[in-house]
Amino acid sequence: MSNRTGILHKSPLKYVLASVRFAPWPLVAKKMDEIQDELRDVLPLMHHVRIEVPEGQSQQDAWMLADADKNYCVQFSKDQIIFFTKTYSNYKDFSEKNSRALGVLYKYMNFIDVHNAGIRYIDNIKPRDGEKKSEYVCDKFLAPAIHDLSISGGHIISHYKSGSYDLRVNVLGIPGSFPIPQEMVSIPLILNGPDKPFQVEALGQEDFIADMDAVAIYENPKRLKKEELEHVLNELHNVANKFFRHKDFFTEHAFNVWKGES
Repeated sequence: MSNRTGILHKSPLKYVLASVRFAPWPLVAKKMDEIQDELRDVLPLMHHVRIEVPEGQSQQDAWMLADADKNYCVQFSKDQIIFFTKTYSNYKDFSEKNSRALGVLYKYMNFIDVHNAGIRYIDNIKPRDGEKKSEYVCDKFLAPAIHDLSISGGHIISHYKSGSYDLRVNVLGIPGSFPIPQEMVSIPLILNGPDKPFQVEALGQEDFIADMDAVAIYENPKRLKKEELEHVLNELHNVANKFFRHKDFFTEHAFNVWKGES
């Protein structure tokens, strides 16, 4: 039996995103210079972003602060903070980076009334030559066989509950498809900048992505202390991580491949 614990040496993980949406803070634009100055030692790059909104609504501004390597960024807007990384090693490291920025936000906002919070993991699975996607993910997450028809791809969306948290699982295995959810494309696109065009490779015949999004939703805005919010995010990580390692999701073969040499 494969070992499903610990850090996988050949992990298929591509992107990790955490977000917190809160009751609007109109002063964010006026405070961004001070916020960036406090984070400048770790996030020296800044991009001013215009967020697309439905027609008829006021355009929204956001500010993306990024590290020098453009691998990790934090995006601030009047009602949301987003943490994003392309080089995830473990949750402890990711959460410690996030905690620094979150602490600065709490300093200026004084308190945060949270609407929802989430942790999202995007895995891009590329079976080795001659292998099938069915060797990596369990059949229930693949398109079902239909008599007299050949399967060319599949897209399975599942929703689960884990206590008070929601988990949305999206498995996309359609050749030629974009390997990043459309609503996430803008972040790596902006992070790369104009000097390094953002390029991705479409899904191959046996490639697929596994998109796991663990979410906490509050019916009414809930005022959370920084430590409480970080606890919620940690719990959401645990929900997604447990699902990733569940025997009914990825196969024994997948974990044997991803673990690699010890």
